[in-house]
Amino acid sequence: MAVETGADAIGMIFAPSVRRITESAAKHIAEELPPFITPVGVFVNPSRDEIARARAIFPDLVIQLQLPIANALVDSSGRALPRTRFYVPGSILSMRVDTTAALAQGLRPITDFYYDNAEAFRLLPAAESRGVKRVVWIDNPTPLRSGWAWGQRYLNGVTEVLQAPVGRGMLVLYGADPYFRSQPHGTFKLLFNALLYRNTLGD
Repeated sequence: MAVETGADAIGMIFAPSVRRITESAAKHIAEELPPFITPVGVFVNPSRDEIARARAIFPDLVIQLQLPIANALVDSSGRALPRTRFYVPGSILSMRVDTTAALAQGLRPITDFYYDNAEAFRLLPAAESRGVKRVVWIDNPTPLRSGWAWGQRYLNGVTEVLQAPVGRGMLVLYGADPYFRSQPHGTFKLLFNALLYRNTLGD
């Protein structure tokens, strides 16, 4: 039905749910799926084995993790803010850093970040119980240090870097790019620490 109506992707729930797909049904779909359709799997805190089994059926499977986070840069209807309301190209913003986190070792409590219309996350109520932790965030309505920030007030309270346990590992999400063009020396450590402390974070 989805293919016939022009869909370019098909989603399947592998997480515990009344709509969870069975392995036999997944294999049947894989046999019938046209090459131009992208298979998407929905998981909740999956193990490596769960992902491996799904990938054995769908080698090109796109993984969708149901994490308790959301896009912070949206209007009241959930639509992305248009450029007429929010536009921050290539500017320097001041952000708060949790320096107790292994991921942020060596950074200052208040650090300047290069920001170029980057992602911004909002933690949902279930985030804490799911082990999602903010590492870098913006805590004021005027974080601009240099450049241009139209609608910068929308960034007040957003999370820019977070970590979330997934299976036996730790997923790190970056909004602002800490290593843009290998230039921002003040934030490099957010990338290097993810590699250096991989065992501490969760392999």
